[in-house]
Amino acid sequence: MTGMRTYYVYMLRCIDGTVYTGITNDVARRYAEHCAGDNAGCYTHSRRPLRLIYVGEFSRPEEAIAFEKRLKRWSHKKKRAFADRDWTLLKRLATPDTHVTPSPSTSLKTGSVEG
Repeated sequence: MTGMRTYYVYMLRCIDGTVYTGITNDVARRYAEHCAGDNAGCYTHSRRPLRLIYVGEFSRPEEAIAFEKRLKRWSHKKKRAFADRDWTLLKRLATPDTHVTPSPSTSLKTGSVEG
């Protein structure tokens, strides 16, 4: 029986301030590949140098894939808050803004079709 494989979701902060999110079974190897820039088609190729800002460990590949997809749907600001472990900001970004409520004069249009 072979040993259990570990999967990692990782985030890289690029020189232009953007955040790249990926999945691998070997963080050191994958980070070195990104830093070397051998793949000209890779998002990070023209955004080096890079900084590894987050690594999450998963025992099942489907869990890692699901988490990577979830992170990729997040805004840049939310990804940065997560990587910086700014839980207060992350919580605020995860909560819909309830302080701004449209007034009837701006949210209802006259002549709209009623259904």
